[in-house]
Amino acid sequence: MLSGPEGFKVCYALRLDFNASNNVAEYEALINGMLIAMKVGATDLEINSDSQLVISQITGAYHARDPTMQNYLTRVKAIEAELRSQGIMVRYQRIPREENEEADLLSRLSREELEQLPDEVYIQYINTPAFDKANTIMEIEKRRNWMTPYLEYLEKGKLPEDKAEAKKIAARAANYQTLRGTLYRRGKSSSWLRCVGPEKATRVMEEIHQGICGAHEGVGTLANKIFRQGYYWSTVKKETEEFVRRCDVCQRFGIPRVLISDNAKQFDYKTFKEFTTNMDIWHNFFSVAHPQTNGQTEVTNWAILQGLKKRLDGAKRNWADELNSILWAF
Repeated sequence: MLSGPEGFKVCYALRLDFNASNNVAEYEALINGMLIAMKVGATDLEINSDSQLVISQITGAYHARDPTMQNYLTRVKAIEAELRSQGIMVRYQRIPREENEEADLLSRLSREELEQLPDEVYIQYINTPAFDKANTIMEIEKRRNWMTPYLEYLEKGKLPEDKAEAKKIAARAANYQTLRGTLYRRGKSSSWLRCVGPEKATRVMEEIHQGICGAHEGVGTLANKIFRQGYYWSTVKKETEEFVRRCDVCQRFGIPRVLISDNAKQFDYKTFKEFTTNMDIWHNFFSVAHPQTNGQTEVTNWAILQGLKKRLDGAKRNWADELNSILWAF
């Protein structure tokens, strides 16, 4: 939870996709919160946490003996040094748990509850511990890309030599702003979206579409999720469409080899027969009371039930959550 003057507040929910103890989760929230504060331009940072261990290790009251805690502490001190070098004051304070209810509530949400959060709450998925990441605070893409003209205009007042291009950049720049070398674009459902280049855009699409919480959705859903996660680039719709087309999993819905239908006239028709023949589809008719077909239904139901039993592994209450995966696999 990032709070500022005059009621300003930003809510972030972190989803840790690796084994993490409570103390690890506290350090992850602290480190990512410090990085977010840096990105939004904080000039005075007061960190409140209800973790006695984390605050005591940072202030020196406790000694970090565990190697993992030592790594996290080193990372916090490195970020603190970077903040102080930019003139940002950093203070730490331990607060009672009852004064940290909003952040504590976010930390207890399940995966399904995270997906149902409003757009105002940003969700960030963390795949690796914070101390495993590079020490660079801000990602800088050195090669020129679509963001370069906007950055040069907003930071240096420089426009492209082409008059038509310069006019376009100057007109569109009203929707952008820069903060310590990072470009942001005004969003529709959220205040500002972080602009990214081609390499970062590919990683964002991979994580959202086929990552640990990805569901291989369609183009429109993928693009909307990208915006909800706070990212933007100029060709989002075009690139999400190309990305989904290249996804092997999403191409599994091809032409069927067998088509089973009843004896209705629309199926027993010359045009439809020509279609199935041309597409090399074997068309099989059946009646509603056909015992062999009823047997196929029973086999299908049995296969689904067996898949559920294997996936649930004792957690029988969660069968509804696993049903989509079983049907997909079947």
